Amino acid sequence: MPCGPRSRTTVARSSLSVAPGPSRITWRHITVVLDASDEEAEARARRITRDALRLTSGADSARWTEAVQLDRDRERGRADPDQGRAQVAAYVRRSIAGAYVGSPETVAERIGLLRTAGVDTVQLDTAVETDQDRQLRRDLVTLLKRPELASRRGW
Repeated sequence: MPCGPRSRTTVARSSLSVAPGPSRITWRHITVVLDASDEEAEARARRITRDALRLTSGADSARWTEAVQLDRDRERGRADPDQGRAQVAAYVRRSIAGAYVGSPETVAERIGLLRTAGVDTVQLDTAVETDQDRQLRRDLVTLLKRPELASRRGW
């Protein structure tokens, strides 16, 4: 699952540091799994992972293993057609493992660290798209506009 707060800070401060400059724009795409509390969000991320992995083993699994990216990888000789299920499962695990999971407040703080490290543009994506997800994402964007976060390198 997601890395701990100390690891997040280390990542934001070291590997994402970018020298600011007028012509340099640093962009980051972030998948978020949000809920009312960090614990609820982590439980939700586990459920999303479980449900996505079930899709790769169900009766309709061939539909999911024929994903566009897997087809491209097969064309380039980078994917074994017989390993489609394992590849989709690995993709699901990587996607959720790299997601920012937590309450809108926790995720806003993590994104604030990216801003401090020099990331200019953040694209938010949700793992699923329900009315609850849209509302939580709106809450997150509202939090990102707070003065203490907005002042970080011109947010």
